[in-house]
Amino acid sequence: MKSVPSDPNAKEASLSSSLADDVEQQLGRAWEQDAWSCWDLVRHMQCHFGRDLPVVPGSLAESRAGLVRAFAGHAERANWRQDEARHGSIVLMARNDGGRGAEVHAGIYLVFERPFVLHVDKPHGTVLDTVPQLRARGWQTINFYRPV
Repeated sequence: MKSVPSDPNAKEASLSSSLADDVEQQLGRAWEQDAWSCWDLVRHMQCHFGRDLPVVPGSLAESRAGLVRAFAGHAERANWRQDEARHGSIVLMARNDGGRGAEVHAGIYLVFERPFVLHVDKPHGTVLDTVPQLRARGWQTINFYRPV
């Protein structure tokens, strides 16, 4: 595969090298509360773009309120801005459940032959989904972020 242009603020990540190999390795990996959450996956994959993201303690992810605080109020959030989808973007997702549609799930936007979001959740493990597939799974709000 050829290299795909990424975020201009990130190092180029070649799809023919370690990124594609790593995605392949992670597919199917089970979600684990304190070891492999959606944020753990995002942190791991962002290293391919030269980004070192902070650990978010697993205790924050034990409740919906904790997830909302972790995604909306963490200091790291100030280093990112909402933007169009780009190879390597962080994807934050929300369900529109009774008006409480806060972002509580994360993934990474990757473009191979077509765009996908790599993410991990408890029922599915680590998967590559298209944006329409994410919407079919109930993620109605899907936002893309890149470093400022």
